[in-house]
Amino acid sequence: MKTISNVVLSVCFLAFVFGMALKMEYTEDRAESYYENRVLANEPEVKIQNLADGTFAKEYESYFSDQFINRDEWIKMYLNWQKMTNQTYIYKYLITDDRWVFPEPVSKFAKPSYDKTIQSMKDLNKFTAERNIELFYFSLPDRKNILDIPYPSYTGPNLAETNKNYVLSNLPIEPMHVVDVSESFKEKYDQNELKKLFYVTDHHWNTVGAFEGYSFVRNYLAKESSNFTDGKVDEEQYDMKCFDEKKFMGGYNKQLYGMIDLNRDKICHMVSKEYDISSFEVYTGPVAKETKTDWKKVYGKALNEEEELVDYSGVFTGDWRELNIINPAKKEEGKRALVIKDSYANPLTQLVSQHYYQTTFYDMRYNMDRTVYDFIEKNEFDTVIFLYNNANMFSLMYDFDLSEKAEREKKEKEQNKKKEDQVY
Repeated sequence: MKTISNVVLSVCFLAFVFGMALKMEYTEDRAESYYENRVLANEPEVKIQNLADGTFAKEYESYFSDQFINRDEWIKMYLNWQKMTNQTYIYKYLITDDRWVFPEPVSKFAKPSYDKTIQSMKDLNKFTAERNIELFYFSLPDRKNILDIPYPSYTGPNLAETNKNYVLSNLPIEPMHVVDVSESFKEKYDQNELKKLFYVTDHHWNTVGAFEGYSFVRNYLAKESSNFTDGKVDEEQYDMKCFDEKKFMGGYNKQLYGMIDLNRDKICHMVSKEYDISSFEVYTGPVAKETKTDWKKVYGKALNEEEELVDYSGVFTGDWRELNIINPAKKEEGKRALVIKDSYANPLTQLVSQHYYQTTFYDMRYNMDRTVYDFIEKNEFDTVIFLYNNANMFSLMYDFDLSEKAEREKKEKEQNKKKEDQVY
């Protein structure tokens, strides 16, 4: 009886393996993985050489894994099984009982990097002051730093607040303005209310949270900036427009193969009645004929396309190297603002750009070939505004003179030379 059972089991196993292989053979291969954002392996060509040296077996193993039938669904089932069996972290993410997704707690206090950040801001403060340029540093509330996350006690302390406080408390406060926006959020909202300001499955704030942040920034500038003339925010001048036909794929959820319900997050924009946004000139680079584009191709681009799933950059703007927006209604005033930003500022592009004749959004991550100092000198800005989330404290995003980049490249050359010397 046992022998019969073994034979049946073996036959079923072989039938499954060969059946899946046959199905894969006659199923069109996928070119890339949406969730992993990478190219998938193609079926290797059978040659005498790759059969002899064993490369065919390795390549076919990769192909079989990448093109396995319903591969994404199998992985999603496995991830859900991990959640059901109380795995603490799934792909380094904590999924709470109410299906919110959070990364592992911040466990590192990178003092050398933070000290460089502080010195860089001191140098920039001096530079802008000498040129009579206003400088505002708005520290925006990062989702994982402001929400009470139920991390297990054995995971150790979350140092996010410690890191933020260390940097902000050591920045110069004159003549630049250092503003911790998260403190305003915490004073105004309790934890349940705060959660309504952020996406469930993404590390960014949602439209409601971004508008709250914009309102704070605008009100502060109206009070403290001599170049800001539009006054405090009037909420009646804004409408919320939502796109219920689309589904939001948060960055965390994408890493988890979409295992969190896609209906948890709404997709919306705040629409201003103060200015006609369609009249704004938009340039995906320096203000020039060849970089001029349509507003809809920059802001909310994915909402005008056929795909049902959209991500954060598709709902708002992507992280452009340089994005210039001109408001013709402000031509007489002629004020120019430089916004040094990270992705938390992406929902604010069409809001902040109302208030200046020219607003330039500048992302450090894509400008490692020119210094901030040179850029400011060449463009004659009246105001410089930082819109960084308060987890963004590492010196790479503050390398305004590219000295850290030069130092890294020097070390890399020295290491490469040592390796070459060892070879010979």
